Formats: sequence, structure tokens, C-alpha cells
Amino acid sequence: MGSLVLGVGGAALGNFLLPGLGGFIGAAIGSAAGGLVDNLLFGGGGAANQYSMHDGPRLGDLSVMSSAYGQPIPVAYGPQNRVAGNVIWSTGLIEDAHQDTQTSGSGGGGKGGMGGGGGSQTVQNNTYTYRVTFAVGLAAGFCWGIKRIFANKKVIFDRTLAAIPIDAPTPSLGMACWAAHGTHTAFQQVDFYQGNDTQMVDPIIESIMGAGNAPAYRHTCYMVIQNLQLADFGNVLPQIEVELIAQQSITVAAVAADLCARAGVTNVSASGLDMPIQGYVIARDSNVISALAPMALAFNFDAAEQRGQVRLIHRGGALKAVVETDDMGAVNAGNTPAAEPMQLSRLADVVLPREVVVSFADPAFDFQQSSQRVSRTKGSSSASLSQALPITMDATAARTVAARSLFEAWAARRTASFPTSDKWISLSPADIIGLQLAGGIVPFKLTRAMRGADGIIEVEARFEDTELYSSPAAGAEANLPVNVYVPPGPTRLVMIDSPIVVDASDTAGFYWSALGVSPSWRGAQLERSIDAGATYGLMSGVATRGVIGDVAAALPDGPTDYFDEGNEIVVVLAYPRHTLEGILAPLVLAGGNLAWLGPANGQGGEILQFRDAELVAPATWRLTGLLRGRRGTEYATATHGAAETFVLLTWSTVGRSNYGAADWNFPRLYKPVSNLTLEVDAVAQSFTNTGEGLRPFSPVHVAGTRNDASDLTITWVRRTRLSTPTLGGGPVPLGEASERYEVDILVGFLVVRTIAATTPTAAYSAAQQTTDGLTPGALVHVAVYQMSDVRGRGHPARATI
Repeated sequence: MGSLVLGVGGAALGNFLLPGLGGFIGAAIGSAAGGLVDNLLFGGGGAANQYSMHDGPRLGDLSVMSSAYGQPIPVAYGPQNRVAGNVIWSTGLIEDAHQDTQTSGSGGGGKGGMGGGGGSQTVQNNTYTYRVTFAVGLAAGFCWGIKRIFANKKVIFDRTLAAIPIDAPTPSLGMACWAAHGTHTAFQQVDFYQGNDTQMVDPIIESIMGAGNAPAYRHTCYMVIQNLQLADFGNVLPQIEVELIAQQSITVAAVAADLCARAGVTNVSASGLDMPIQGYVIARDSNVISALAPMALAFNFDAAEQRGQVRLIHRGGALKAVVETDDMGAVNAGNTPAAEPMQLSRLADVVLPREVVVSFADPAFDFQQSSQRVSRTKGSSSASLSQALPITMDATAARTVAARSLFEAWAARRTASFPTSDKWISLSPADIIGLQLAGGIVPFKLTRAMRGADGIIEVEARFEDTELYSSPAAGAEANLPVNVYVPPGPTRLVMIDSPIVVDASDTAGFYWSALGVSPSWRGAQLERSIDAGATYGLMSGVATRGVIGDVAAALPDGPTDYFDEGNEIVVVLAYPRHTLEGILAPLVLAGGNLAWLGPANGQGGEILQFRDAELVAPATWRLTGLLRGRRGTEYATATHGAAETFVLLTWSTVGRSNYGAADWNFPRLYKPVSNLTLEVDAVAQSFTNTGEGLRPFSPVHVAGTRNDASDLTITWVRRTRLSTPTLGGGPVPLGEASERYEVDILVGFLVVRTIAATTPTAAYSAAQQTTDGLTPGALVHVAVYQMSDVRGRGHPARATI
């Protein structure tokens, strides 16, 4: 199994789950993405302590220029960074002597004067100035250019004033740029090298070191400043910093993938982390996962090993499963039951943080360090959490990080642990699971799941408040955000008249899923009318957003016996924070990634599965590796039209309501009423439950054999709507009150005879064939139906035999 990468269990991750990478990667991942919360929960310390998350990249690393062998080369990402690199070459101070000759005299003759007769005096004054030519290494790899150069915190060059193309080597600047900033200091020229693999040796360096003796510093972005005059800097080299354009548009996912690749870890998934990153500089020697830690805190994701792959998973996702209480308390090989099915614990308030302070590179202040602070006004805690992020962000983003970290720490104080069996072996660290507590189904994040030699899986989880990840908090000078009311917005409701997907749904009811697109959505009440909208009554409450999307193009017909590799589904998710994730083919075959695709009215549609999910645009996913016609819906594979609805079928986000068979085939009105809104403002939608959930699946393998008299014996294999045992486990469950079938004999579209049967076989004699106008021995067109005592005929299996 595995552990969520939250600062504990990391060594086990490297040594056990990622053979070949070793404890280094595991221990590094173990300190990465849990953020301030996990350091608080697992790092120990008293209530009055101030916690620091990790020893990875620090904000203070970015402002100190050095000149030493063995210094790490910074790694920079994004278009907005302020860095101080390493002096990689210098001429040393160059002294220039300046002679100033002055002549003085008496101004005329006279007697008794001290100087005697007239004349003049010549005085020569020698003065000295100092300059230096030097190269500064800025970052590893390719960078686009520089915007500004700072010397001792003052701007000495601004690209916008010089009108220089953003990716061109900087030409001679001379006095013009200096004069624009009101200073008399001068330098002769700055040349910028982008760090590509073909860059040539700088001619100034080569002229001094000699041909063939100067390095080109390929794969290192650097600049050469020629003849910087030092008079304004106390005749010493000033502190040089650069506003660096490392990249124009880069996402968190791309940065994470690049960092992992630098460590040789290529099996990485970062789906859904497509947020742009303004700037991030790693300026100290650090392992890759420590380098991921500030990003994980700033951009709200966890890192976990799942089925041999390192996955970066955006927090606040949907529930993957609900673990029933009956599945807890598994026994070991000695048949010793657990004392309690589930152990719940809670940290004392005194060890939880009273405030969180996040420091960051603020573009509003020339990327100098700024901070945002969020505090609690209640409670007895006096602890403080602080983190300096070497990431460029605005005040609002930093305040959001601080608020999220504070409230996440308080939410995560509730933890749960329980033993379970291999039934839940598919659960992975970072999965959100539902646990049945007194208040209903409560979301918990899986932090650890270890399977012992006795076959028992020990699960640890902590409470997950998914709503705090979407709560906005504006940056401000005050400690509290502006109290602005944000409407919860409408609720989108999708009704689904489809076959059942789990045995617990074996009723006369129907499925539904709902969500609110607004970040301030706080659930809804689903109301139902049976009198054409005159009155409405409560059908169900909704607390968790369903995963719903829109598919513009019609899905073509495809195979149902194997993976459809020729078609794809492009779905735009209605809630941009939701994500879809590809899984391995065996997990698809085990039932993973199940979805419904059909018309907006919820009638018909196809149940299918997908293996691969690729983010192709914001909130837009391409799904491939399809398994079609699942749960008996092979009849619908050729019925898709444009503008259909996609619903991910997960137990935690899909509800079911049942009003009995007497409610079938009557159109009803439904209103999804967002909490804190009025029913009259919600838009009604019509839906008719046809009882598809109780309709038997079509039989398969219809065949016919004839004797010498041309009597026809028709056979088939029945299917079931219920769960089936494993291979070799015997007949599948019946799923109906009794076993009954009807076989229609067709001539063209006309049914000429119906044969009833109670076993999967029917006899059609030669005499009957003659009576029905057929020639005995000729091909016969049949439609075979399994019968439901409640629903009647199921879907037909059609064959010509």
C-alpha cells in the first residue's frame, strides 16, 4: 500500500514503494507537500512554539549575491523573478588615475611682499577611480531575458526605457539608461546570455583569458557587465540583483514535472495543476521534493505514491468511495477481532495555531519580501505558523494561502484509523473517502494505508473540509478580509434514468447528481412536484458537488467487447476545480472511472468507463481508452447526439430517489434550490422515471440448432443486473423474482409468434414455422427478452439463426 506524502512515512515510500529510487527520494517526498498543517500535526512542539515547515528554498536566498566556488546554481521558473546570482568571473578592481593640473600666481609685483617679485605656481593633483567587469550566473537552463538590474537595491537598468526586445542580448546601454534614473554612475555595456546549448564564449572574457581558455557557460543563464563604475558604491562591488524572465507562460504542472525529471523521476502525474506560476526561484542546494514543498503550499496540492506513480493531487477533490462501518474491524490471521471498528482522535486546541504568517515575493514592491497574516480570535492556542515562500504572488493569493493553512490545521485535528480487508486495496494515499459518523457521511483524506503480512490493511485518515479550499480571502492590510457577501449561485441538477450501477440501487428509483459552480455554493435542497408545479416537497438535500460536464460532439458508435481506442470524449467540467484522472487498465476492468453520457433530459444514455484522461484546456478533458455499453447499455452506443451531459458515477456524489413503480412514466417537475436562496428563484426541470433501473439486461450468445425434422431449438445466456461472483464462482444471481423469458419470432418487423420460457431455451417446431409462414429450415429472426415481474420485458437480444 502506501503513505500520503505529508512529512511522515517518506522513507518507507522510497524504500518500499519506489524500488530503485531508494530512501533519498522517499524521505524527500515525505517532507514535501503536506504544508504547515502536517508539520503541526506530526512535527511535535509545544503550544508556544513557532513552526517552520521545511529546509527547502527560502525567500531570503534570493537577495544575496555571492562569489564562491561550489555555489548552487539557482533554478528559476516564470516571468517574474528577482534573483541575486553568483559572480562567476571578474577582472578584479581596475584602477584609473586622473591628473588635474592647477596654476596659481601673485597677480603683480610689489615691495616688501612675502613672495618677492611676481610669478605663478603649478599644482598637479592625482585622483583615482575604480571600475570592474564581471559576469554573474543567474539561473540554470534557458531564460528569456532581464527586465531590470538593481545595484544595492536601486534600479540601474530598465529594459522598458531602453526599448530592447525581451529575448535579445542586451546591446551597449551607455549613459542613456543611467540618466533616465537620475544618476551619474555609468557602465559601458551589459551582455545577456540566455543559457541555451549553443551560446558562444563572451568576447570580453575570452580576450582576457585567451582564446580557448574561456568557458561558454552553456545551459547557464548569465550576464556580463562591462566597466561598472564603483564610485557611487564605496569603491566595492555592489549587491547586484536582476528581475529575470525565466519563462512567459508556465504552469505548476510543468514546473513540478521538470523538478521531478531533474531527480530522474519521470513517472509523475500532475493532472489538474494547470495554474500559471508568476515566479519561483530555487537558490539553495535542495532535493527535488523539498523544492516542491513551497509550491504545494502555495498551489494547494498533495504528493503521494499511488500504484507506482508519484502523483501531485489538487486538494479539495471529490470523494472516491464511502467505507462502510461493516467493512472496518477486520480480523488478523489469528481471528482476533479489533476492539473497535474505528478509532477517532482529536488534537487539543492548545497545540493548534492561533495565526499563520506567509511571506512572499511581492511584485507590487519590486519583488521584495511582503507578508500576509491570518489569525483566530477564539481559542486558547498561542502557537504561530510561519513560512517564507520564494514564490511571486500578489497579496490576495498570499492571504488565501495563509487562511487555508490556518483553517486546514484546525480541520485536520480530527483523525481516524481502522483496519479493513483487501476489499479496499484499491484505495490510495490522498484519496478522499467518506466515513459514516453520527452526522452522516463525513469526508476524510487517506494519509496512510499499509497492508500487513496477515492481509489486514491499516488505514489512517484525517478530516477533510473540502469547502475551505474554495473559500476566497482577499489580501488586505487589515487582519480580516472585507466582509463581502458572495451569492451561492444556482445549482445544476442532472436526473438519470439508467440501469443500476451497484446492488444497493436495486429499487424502482432513479439517479441524480447536482453541483454549484459558484465557490460560495454551500449545498442545495432538491424539491419535487407531482401537480405540475402547484406545490413542491423536499426530495433530498445535497452537500457534495457532483462531477458534471458537457460534451459538445456526439460520441460515435464503438465496440463493446474490448477497449474502444478509436473514439474519444472531450468533456468540459462545470466546476473548474474538479479534475478527472486516468487509471491503469486493470482498475478500469475492476470498475473504476465509471460515467454516464446521455441527453440533458436524462433518458437513455450510455454507461461507460475511461482509462486515460488528459487536460487539454482549462477544465477541459480528453477521455480515451473507453469501455463502452457498460451495465447493459450496449443498446445506446449508437444513439448519442450533440450537446450531451457527462456525469462521473461515484457513490459519494450521485444520489438515488425512489417513489415506487407507481410513479413510473409520469413527468414530474424538480427544482434544485441552492441553500440561502428561495425556491421561487430556482428553475424547474421536467424528468420522467421509466423504471430503467429494474429493466433486465438483454441476454447474450443467442444460438439455434435444428434436428433432422428442421425443429429449431433456441438457446441463450442470461445476464444479471446484480453483482456477479468471480470467474468460476457459479451461476450469476438471477436478480428477478422468477426466471422467465419471452422469445418473439419476427417476419420483417411483424411479430408472428411469442414463445414463453422459464429456462434459457425455447423450442420452435417445423410445424409452427410453417403455420407462421416460414419455410422449415430457413433462417429465423428472433428477439429474446428476460422478464421482470415488476418492469416487464427487458432489453432484447436480437439474432438471425
